[in-house]
Amino acid sequence: MAATNFLSHYRADNFRLERTRVLTAPADATYNVIALPKFTFVQGVMVYVDTAWDVDANVEVGFSGNGETENTQYFLDTALVVPSTTGWKSGTVPKYFSGASGFITVTTTKNGTAGNIQVWAIYTIIH
Repeated sequence: MAATNFLSHYRADNFRLERTRVLTAPADATYNVIALPKFTFVQGVMVYVDTAWDVDANVEVGFSGNGETENTQYFLDTALVVPSTTGWKSGTVPKYFSGASGFITVTTTKNGTAGNIQVWAIYTIIH
């Protein structure tokens, strides 16, 4: 018996790499850093810690929008970012913004001296 075709016509070949401005010693807050339109599939999010933060600092990368409750640590929590150590940090949790547009967010709590970071995202738009 032959297989029944159940093929998809949803394709994308427009992967994008976007980075934020450098967040230089930011105040304690949640920042919208990358705007994402509806139908965005986020493949990966990376953080580059340029200048180390105090050991008790918290830096989280999450999202808002998509018709969902905001999740400030969806992509990377403080344990993955390790803001007291410079270098690249990577999160591999994907996210599809199928319900509405949204943002990648950064939430910071200095607990002392804040450092500098950049957020990078690899994504595509597919619908």
